[in-house]
Amino acid sequence: MIRIIIAVVSVIILAAVLAAGLVIRYVGRRTKRRLRRQRKRERDLLENLAAGLAHELKNPLGALNLNLELLREKLESSGGLPDDSRKRLTTIMKETHRLEDVLNNFLRYARRRPPALAPVDIPGLIEDVLVFLNPETLRAGIEVETHFDPDAATCLADASLLKQAMLNVILNAAEAMPNGGLVTITTEHNADAVSIVVTDTGTGVLPEDIPKLFDAYFSAKKGGTGLGLTITKRIIEDHNGTIELESSPGGGTTVTLTLPGKAGRPGA
Repeated sequence: MIRIIIAVVSVIILAAVLAAGLVIRYVGRRTKRRLRRQRKRERDLLENLAAGLAHELKNPLGALNLNLELLREKLESSGGLPDDSRKRLTTIMKETHRLEDVLNNFLRYARRRPPALAPVDIPGLIEDVLVFLNPETLRAGIEVETHFDPDAATCLADASLLKQAMLNVILNAAEAMPNGGLVTITTEHNADAVSIVVTDTGTGVLPEDIPKLFDAYFSAKKGGTGLGLTITKRIIEDHNGTIELESSPGGGTTVTLTLPGKAGRPGA
């Protein structure tokens, strides 16, 4: 009889422990979901406030840039500027332009939207970006080579977002070559995915800096905004793709963007 009682009590205790465990797990999951929702609401609120503030700053900053340009033109036409005044005015203009770039990058970062996927002509998209950047690359003494795999000609992507990602990567490559150099862009097709590989012959990146390059506001370059690669990473990951970066000091940098989806020749 005692054995039966002990067995029954043991079963009851075991059931109670299991039930308590299930309750704790259930409450824990609900608590985690509630905390995630709360953190998301707080993050969305902060992002909206920050984006609104950036937008409000952008308009007067643009007006300031325009008035500085007009002021310089007027002073130059009325007899010129002393060298020290010209240097100060140039510095102010340079800094206001830099602040405008920071705000533009931040607004792109804050205004996140899901990609609208459609078949994209990858070589055509890359050529469009290169045409847009051509005056800057020519001025900087940068040569660009392209090698397009015909089997990697199309991919499911958001064309405008992918252009922004490519623009950021190529500009990063150009900025790493202050004395000119070579940028090579290659497309590859493997395992039903398309990869875009951008290689430069620039200064490279220190090994300890590589893991931080995709962090917001970290920049290995003096005066960099630290958002270009962060935005690019988010765009590619929103496409369920991956971004990889390989670099060494003095050995240049290679960035590989890989996008899943239907690939093949246009019209295939």
